[in-house]
Amino acid sequence: MLINEIEITGASFGFQRLIATVDDTSKLFTKLMSQDGIFDLEAETPGVHDVDHNNDVIRGFFSAVVPFEVEHLVEGISTKTLLKRIESCEFILTRRIAIAFGQNNPTKLFQMFLSTATGCCVDKAEYDYPKLYRLQERLSKVSNIALLNPKTTPIRKAKLAGNIEHYAEYDCVNRSEHVIDYVQGMVNDTPIGSLKLKVAKNGRINLGVRRGTIVPVETLEWLIEFIEKDSVELTKEPTLF
Repeated sequence: MLINEIEITGASFGFQRLIATVDDTSKLFTKLMSQDGIFDLEAETPGVHDVDHNNDVIRGFFSAVVPFEVEHLVEGISTKTLLKRIESCEFILTRRIAIAFGQNNPTKLFQMFLSTATGCCVDKAEYDYPKLYRLQERLSKVSNIALLNPKTTPIRKAKLAGNIEHYAEYDCVNRSEHVIDYVQGMVNDTPIGSLKLKVAKNGRINLGVRRGTIVPVETLEWLIEFIEKDSVELTKEPTLF
């Protein structure tokens, strides 16, 4: 598999969008691969490993050793044993996007690691109400909109299904205070054809495709540009190198 291609082994592919871009992949690759940034299993030091790069893309893994407890019986007495496991995420950095996918805990650690290694504040993306509302208008077909009302309202959460044009007309929505949790629907004109797209307010993006589909990194760049088409924040992304 090429560095700029992702093979989808399941029915969907989800990733976390990070707010960062890379100007010089060679310099950032050298920085990431410095001695204090490499994953060390024996020392249980979190870091990157199996990293590759070319002129356009840096791709690799970030792993950490995480302790966890297992409760079990010993001679009829309930006890706990502390064990350890490796948790990992995969990341892709380009001149246009930064994403991570895999387990949540190492994804958060990679975000902090990237900020420390580069001296730039790398935040995860957040899509507020205006961005998600405009996105659902651009989708070829809307299948679901999940809404969150204030905690004081009788209906805390509402999920509207179907091709929805004016969802605010429904009685389950607090029109003045609700937020959009996520938007889901179809995009027909992507570089790889039609696919299902789900975008959450916490910057989590999911693609619904056939198993075995090859998704080029350029398609992910196209999708993020489609999601953030009218977002002024695009010009404010920190350039890591």
